[in-house]
Amino acid sequence: MNAAAIAAVASEAGAAETTWGLPGLCFAEAYAEGCAELSDLTGRLGASIGRHADGLRRCAATYAQADADIAAEFEQLAAEAGA
Repeated sequence: MNAAAIAAVASEAGAAETTWGLPGLCFAEAYAEGCAELSDLTGRLGASIGRHADGLRRCAATYAQADADIAAEFEQLAAEAGA
């Protein structure tokens, strides 16, 4: 499950204030605030994870290019050596 889906569920859970009834009046507001905070934090987490994943992709692409460059150099050396 991704962070956006978790944030959506947290938002929906906090929106159901009318289901608390009279006994829930004592803690419904705190619950709704907790759900709102969870939704906010989860949304931030998703964005952070996305940026981290982009950085890892760039790192992998750079590594792959460096590996290809080194392989080409070794191939050229092998051809020059007559191997």
